[in-house]
Amino acid sequence: MRFIQVSLACFLLPLLISGGTAAAQQSHIRVRVTDAYGTPVPAQITMTGNGLKREVRQDESTAVLYGRYTIEVGASGFSPARESFVVDQPEQALSIALKLGSMEGVSVPSCSVIGHVTPETAAARIRLVQLYGTYSVDVAVRSDGAFAFRGVDCGDYMLIAMGAKECLGTMTLRAVPTAGPTDMRLTPGKTCTSVGR
Repeated sequence: MRFIQVSLACFLLPLLISGGTAAAQQSHIRVRVTDAYGTPVPAQITMTGNGLKREVRQDESTAVLYGRYTIEVGASGFSPARESFVVDQPEQALSIALKLGSMEGVSVPSCSVIGHVTPETAAARIRLVQLYGTYSVDVAVRSDGAFAFRGVDCGDYMLIAMGAKECLGTMTLRAVPTAGPTDMRLTPGKTCTSVGR
């Protein structure tokens, strides 16, 4: 019985100190809409969730309660975007990278990131993280050190070389339709340092 009293006190004490539940905490968010290369794009932004549906202005502080929200974005020349976010920080930035919209008879190009990591035995996988959006994906590194991401949106990315249990190095790159191979050189004995191309 004493264990239950102590556990209950540990659970209730933070609620009493904060003056309510965690769901009542307020955040100030800023929504940033860009293209895949980080250039701001004028857009119409609608935010829904927690009983709220409202228009939001880009890069302006907006007060919302902690919780899960969906943001829908529309901009001329771009495909509509819909992203879900969890707001759980007092000051939070939400980034949405828009994809080019296709025009009649013109297709939107896709990109590939193809490369090689040295030394070949260091990295088990490579993670590709979109810098101005929410996309990320991992691929295995072949025994010869080669890796490839195919059919990704063109834009700015970070590559993260991962070992079995650690980050081995990072680098940023711009994925464009005509990009050549990327050479990721890791320094043995160092973890999560920036590496050259």
